[in-house]
Amino acid sequence: MLKTTRIKVYIAHLLYKFVRIFKRNTDVLVTRRGIKYSLDLTEGIDLSVYISGGFQNHLFNPRIQIKENDSILDVGANCGVISLNFAKRHPKSTVYSFEPTDFAFNKLLVNLELNKDTIKNVIPVKAFISDSDKDTDNFDIYSSWKVDNIDKDKVHPTHMGIKKSATNVPVFQIDTFVNKQKIEKVGFIKIDTDGYEWGVLNGAAETIKRDRPYLIFEVGAYLLEEKHQSFESFIEYFHEKNYSLFTSDFKTVITLSNYKNIIPKDYTIDVFAMPEER
Repeated sequence: MLKTTRIKVYIAHLLYKFVRIFKRNTDVLVTRRGIKYSLDLTEGIDLSVYISGGFQNHLFNPRIQIKENDSILDVGANCGVISLNFAKRHPKSTVYSFEPTDFAFNKLLVNLELNKDTIKNVIPVKAFISDSDKDTDNFDIYSSWKVDNIDKDKVHPTHMGIKKSATNVPVFQIDTFVNKQKIEKVGFIKIDTDGYEWGVLNGAAETIKRDRPYLIFEVGAYLLEEKHQSFESFIEYFHEKNYSLFTSDFKTVITLSNYKNIIPKDYTIDVFAMPEER
């Protein structure tokens, strides 16, 4: 299937080889859609920004109407492309950008520094978001997708990511963070945590109940299997909170009767969670 992550990575590898015909250096400074980036063209996300100007553009669907001053939570921010785009589109909102790995968080800080004169509403938070609170912990988390040299022995067998260390990072729930920071209203939560989405959601239950934010989270059958989870738990979680689940193009409502035909086996999709009353 064309959409499998493995094939996407191979296509990105071919695009990388084409770009390298014209670009001698793989580390570049560029401006895309009014945002400055420091990019490593050997990284899949960076290459996407370089070629297409962005990443996961469906996150900015016009059906997501974030009100002025509503906070935005980017959980699994990586190099910050999503955080920066949300911040530019919603300058009166505060974007909290959570990333646990040393590798990606450092890239995030560089990109924020490049835009410090024009985008001032992103707050980077080096932390692992979960369903519990702990002072610090250490993790190895997939946060790099190399496209220059695909070494099958060093990557995840399905999504082909490379683990990066997250050392001595605080672990906490979204609910804990929202309370401590005295955040008045959360309008949108984006979760892209490579299989840890269930823990993030459970740690955000009170915030979701209080604020009724829009959400988007990543899911794939192979990740559910790795974490010994079932998508039925996600459906039940949101049903109890009077949310509906949609495919990322909003063309299909995801239910108990059709999810097995929608949630892919060998790659991931993004699922929108929309409050039925807001």
